[in-house]
Amino acid sequence: MNAPVTNLKTAAEAELARLFASQEPAHLAALREEAFRRFDAVGLPHRRIEAWHYTDLRAMMRHAAPLAPAPSVDQTPCPWSLVNDEAEFHFVDGRLVGAPPLPKGVRFTSLGDIPEKVAASLNKGVDLSGDVVTSLNTAFLTDALLIEIAPGAEVTRPLTLAFETTGATASFGRVIVLVGDGASVSLIETHRGAAGAAAQENTVVEFSLGKGASVEHVRVNAADKNTQILSTVAASVAERASYSTLSFTTGAALSRHQIFTRVHGNDARLGVRGVTLIRGTQHADTTLVTEHDALNGEGRKLFKTIVDDEARGVFQGKIIVKPHAQKTDGKMASNTLLLGEHASMHAKPELEIFADDVVCGHGATVGALDDELLFYLMSRGIGRREAEGLMIMAFAGDALEHVKHEDLREALVGLTAAWLKERA
Repeated sequence: MNAPVTNLKTAAEAELARLFASQEPAHLAALREEAFRRFDAVGLPHRRIEAWHYTDLRAMMRHAAPLAPAPSVDQTPCPWSLVNDEAEFHFVDGRLVGAPPLPKGVRFTSLGDIPEKVAASLNKGVDLSGDVVTSLNTAFLTDALLIEIAPGAEVTRPLTLAFETTGATASFGRVIVLVGDGASVSLIETHRGAAGAAAQENTVVEFSLGKGASVEHVRVNAADKNTQILSTVAASVAERASYSTLSFTTGAALSRHQIFTRVHGNDARLGVRGVTLIRGTQHADTTLVTEHDALNGEGRKLFKTIVDDEARGVFQGKIIVKPHAQKTDGKMASNTLLLGEHASMHAKPELEIFADDVVCGHGATVGALDDELLFYLMSRGIGRREAEGLMIMAFAGDALEHVKHEDLREALVGLTAAWLKERA
């Protein structure tokens, strides 16, 4: 006779259960309860789970912050524009507090307006129900935004999702972007927070691209160094569609950025890139899974990580090619610079190929700055820190140059230069 086994709950898991039970009745109660049951069954992910081996959330998340209260009517985010003429949606502690006049062909619906319509759009194209972080986001969902781009619309003004945290509280934001056939749009996602506040943020952004649609998505994590951020991006890419995403990370004490993409239409194009610059004791994890499920798909993944002091970087990337996804062309690379003697990086690229007519490859490099090139620059009268900065800028630039929007690309170069200046 086997004795019953009871899973021990950590302090954070027990606090999350109490917080969920104490919530006021909200929209989509049944959906939220089902999501919390999925989370409660497995708890916070830990190092014995392969996908979380290098980011033991159960050990790192010692407590669960209280839920953020609704922002006051006069509470507005601090302006922080990366480009000119953007249409900006403001989120304060996970709640939508401001929406701009929208370009032609764009409309939005919030959770408070038509909750059933928003609920029907969740997990559209990419099934996120098995992801524990997304289940936690759904369970504590305080607000959600559904953005719809009309078929054939060419949205010339970038749309911005500006997430801001204001204190040592937990926030959960959700955005769904449905892009019609032949439409095109650029979307910028920014994360910032009050200085010194140990906020806990969990956001999910979902994209569903119609046939021939085009999306450029840039995410900037410039959160305070005391913040914990769990973020998820999911994209479903249809026939002849093109989806490009770049994650730029300098903020948060602990960050885990998940990217789940599914190419389900023939002749689709996918670009997934990232630049991470961390120092001190920061921990930054980027984990992606791409599933090719159609003919003649193309995928390009490039991640540049710069690690200084005692910081720790993580990259996990998996490309899955289904049996009928012939003619797939997929390449993935993770390149890391270690600037500090105690800096560390864990890179794990993977391929799972079940088709026989494909061109796929992956690679990972971890190393220090080239001493010979550094000596050459210094021999030309350039100071050591300045020479290192030039080399680091060129290293990161390999990924940044793929951003099509010129003003946005220059803004990211400026953020890189600011990080280097602080290092000096």
